This record gives sequence, C-alpha cells and structure tokens, in this order.
Amino acid sequence: MKSSILKGTLIYTLANTIIKLGGLVFLPIMTRILTTEEFGIIGILSPITTIFTIVLGLGFYNVILKKYVDLKDNKQELETFKFTVVIFILFLNLLVLVVFLIPCFRGVIEKIFKVDYLLVLISMIIAMVNSLNNMALSLFRIEKKYFKVAIGSLISFFTNYILAIYFISKLHLGIFGNQFANLCAVITLLIFLYVEYFKDIHIKFSKNYLVYSIYNGVPLIFIELTDQLVNFSDRYILAVFNISYGLIGAYTLAYTGSRILSVITGSFINAWTAELYLDIRNEKINRNLELFFSILAFFCIGASLFSPEAISLLFPKHYLLAIQYMPVVLTSAIVQSLYALDYYFHYFEKSKYIVVFTFLALVINVSLNLILIPIFKSNAVYIAGLTTLIALTTRAIIEFVIINRCFKIKFRYYKFVIYFLLAFNPILIYLTRRPIGIVSILLKLLYILICIGIIIKDDKNWRKHLIYLRQRIIGRVN
Repeated sequence: MKSSILKGTLIYTLANTIIKLGGLVFLPIMTRILTTEEFGIIGILSPITTIFTIVLGLGFYNVILKKYVDLKDNKQELETFKFTVVIFILFLNLLVLVVFLIPCFRGVIEKIFKVDYLLVLISMIIAMVNSLNNMALSLFRIEKKYFKVAIGSLISFFTNYILAIYFISKLHLGIFGNQFANLCAVITLLIFLYVEYFKDIHIKFSKNYLVYSIYNGVPLIFIELTDQLVNFSDRYILAVFNISYGLIGAYTLAYTGSRILSVITGSFINAWTAELYLDIRNEKINRNLELFFSILAFFCIGASLFSPEAISLLFPKHYLLAIQYMPVVLTSAIVQSLYALDYYFHYFEKSKYIVVFTFLALVINVSLNLILIPIFKSNAVYIAGLTTLIALTTRAIIEFVIINRCFKIKFRYYKFVIYFLLAFNPILIYLTRRPIGIVSILLKLLYILICIGIIIKDDKNWRKHLIYLRQRIIGRVN
C-alpha cells in the first residue's frame, strides 16, 4: 500500500511539473499561430473562465475535503453527499447557461466583457465544466488516487494543446480554435473523472448536506475570487479603456512567462509549510523564507536581463513588446510568493485577516488603474503591471507588520528590501531595453555578478543553504 501511494505521489508531482513547464514549452508554438491581438483576447478570456469557475463551484471542492473525512467510514452517506453536491452544481450551471442564452443578454455581455459574445459563452461553458472537474479532483486527491488525478490532468493538458494547434493552424479557426480546444480538453477530463466518481453513487438528494455545503463553501468564494481579481483585473480595465488587444497580448505573454517561477514557488512552500507548522517560532525557518526570496530574486534578475534575447529567439517579432513588461511582471511574481506569510495567520487561526488583506490589495490595484491609466494612456499596460506590483507589495508589508506585532515573529526586513531593489530598479530596466549585442550581454553578466556578491555577502553558509533549497524545491521528485 505504501509503495503504491509513493508511486502515485511521484507520478502526481511529475505530472504537475510537466503541465507547468509544458505550458511554457508550447508557448512559442502558440504565439506563432496566434497574433498578438488574439493572444490579448485570450488574456481577457482566461480570467473570465477562472473567475466563473470559482463562482459556479461555490467552494464545494473545498467542502468535499472536510466531509470526506467525516463520512469515509459510512460509504452510503458519502455517496449521498457526492450525489447531492454534484447534482446541485450541475443544476446551477444549467440555470446560468439558460440565462446566458437569452437573446437580450447578448449585447449586455459584450458591453461588459468587451469580447465577442460567442467567445464569452464558450469560456463560461468551460468554467461550468471546470467547476464539476474540481470537485472530482478534490475527492480523488483526498482519497490519495494521485495516479488517476495525474493521468487525467495530463490527458486534458495534451488534448488542449494538440487540438488547439490543429484547430488554429489547419482549420484556421483563430481564437475560436483555442477556446474549442480548451472546451474539448475539459470535457475529456470530465468524462475520465466522472466514470469513477459515479461508480458507486447513491442516488439520493440530501437537503442537509446541501445546506452544509453552501454554508461552508460560499464564504471561500470571496477569498479566492478577491485573490484572482488582484491578478486579472488589470487586463479587464485595459480593455475597458480601449487599449489595443495587441498590447494586452504582449502583456499576457510576459505574465504567462513569469509563471515559470510558480513551479519553484509551489514546491518550496509546500515543504516549508510543513516545517513551519512543526516549530513556527524557530528563527531558522523564518530565515529560510528570506533565503528562498533571495533565490527567486536571482531568477527574476536573470530572466529580466536576458528576456530580450529569449523573446527574440523564441517568439515572433510582433511579440517583442513583451520585453519591456518583463521586469515589473517578474518582480510581481516574486512578491506574490510571499503569500507564504498567509500560513502564519492560518496557524494562529486568524485566517479572516487574509480576506481583508486581499480585498485591500484589490482596492489599491483597481483604484490606481482607474486613476492612472486614463492619465498615462500611452503607457497604460506598464502602469497596469506597476499597480499590481504596488498592490501586492502593500499586502506583503501589512502582513509583515501584523505578524511582528501580533505573533511576535520578526524577519530581517532589510533583506527583502535589498532583494526587491536588486530585481526592480532603473539600472536593470535600462539594461533590459538596451539593443542586443556583446556589450549588452557583458553589462548584464556584470550586473548579475554584483547581485551574487551582494546576496551571499552576509551569508557565510550559502553553499549549505543552496543544498537546503534544492531539497525543498526538487527533492520530492527525486
């Protein structure tokens, strides 16, 4: 049994890594068959899908985790619960779909989302299927059926990209081809998962289980929704102010490229959180978070400096505009990794504060965008990236302050400031915008050497710390 679980866990981890890195591998292909304008529309549609997946799921995929623990020894009741939640979500989705199909809503939808009605409709259907898939995936994870989750995710991933390439390049469906491929992929995953989900289902609807699920699931919507809006609201606001989809497409490419840091971040924080909960006041554990932030900053510096060479080599010329957005987007990605601070609040059972922090970040982001984009319209996309960085940084600072005052846990804050300034400053921005050439490369290498010197200057045990990070980031895959 232990051997089976271990193999399943390894396959699950490997599948997640393949999917995260695979998306970046397919990115140069997608940018060659999609124009920047089409990629910009994807940058608008993706948030629509993500946000409606959260709303239509009602947080039930989290409730399943808790209820499984309560009912795992009562098979019939567990199957009744599974039937209740999935039937209700299915009914809700069909009701929303009917509303979206009402002719008078077509103009309203296009006016709100600034995108073709049919594209929004397809995105909505994708979100509906995703809301069902997420429940099954949550159940199989808690049941430790990692192999099934991994295989299903890989099937969906490759189905999506293979069909997208075929629909766009061979059938010339453009952005519609991308959305149809996505829809086919999530439906394939739905069939794969729900054959197992319904295998022993007990067809009985329970009002009590429904009330319990709504009561415990709906509040989670606001936490996740606010967090996603911080990430995605900028692109929607850019569309509202009629910023060209070509510019939004370049910005979306920069944002998508920055996701490579999430591969490193997720692996580290999963391992670090376990250590944190065992001994939260251990100063060494807090130092490890500082160390990890420094490594992320180093990756950010390298990626920002050599983004002109990488983008010029891998992507068509009309995507070169993405270069100027890389420093601000990558720095936002490393600041966002400080969501690790949320676990201090979870540990001390003060999770309600996280909602306040995230909502405040959203208000700052949206307010600054609404104020500054009309004023600096020629630099609107860069402003959107900068306001996101300001919002995320403000959130992190507030969390640092409260962790210090309420939980009496301190960090060496100057370290975070130094790493932040090394990753985002006028000199680095200047170097990223220099013409590609030998002199530019030498100057960039010099900057990196200076940064390495600064990072390891006060860390006599940096070799030992690098080994620690390697074990936390990739150790579980080996």
